[in-house]
Amino acid sequence: MALAGVGQAEYMTRIGGLDRGRCLVVPIDVGKRSAMALVADHAHEVAAAPFVFDLTESGVGELLTVVDAVADSRQAVSVRSGAARRFEVSSAICRIVIVVFAVSGTTGNRPGMSRDV
Repeated sequence: MALAGVGQAEYMTRIGGLDRGRCLVVPIDVGKRSAMALVADHAHEVAAAPFVFDLTESGVGELLTVVDAVADSRQAVSVRSGAARRFEVSSAICRIVIVVFAVSGTTGNRPGMSRDV
């Protein structure tokens, strides 16, 4: 099993008994100057339609605002993020976006909340 497969299996084990509608995923497709993300839950419902944000401080702030708003409205118990890297130049930017997401915002401070990247 690939490393990503092991991580996914461990994550699914951790959220096994939780309400799937309160477990959110945030896939991010990172380009050279902008990225696209959406917010969905494990019940297969899109909670925030795909949106584009710039790979700037204010753009990442937009991403966090959307994710935090959805997490608050869903009373999320888990938020997991990941990024697709298509270009070598995007890999450093991709890591920055994920790290900022993982350590920021009010969502991460909610008791019982887990954030995975």
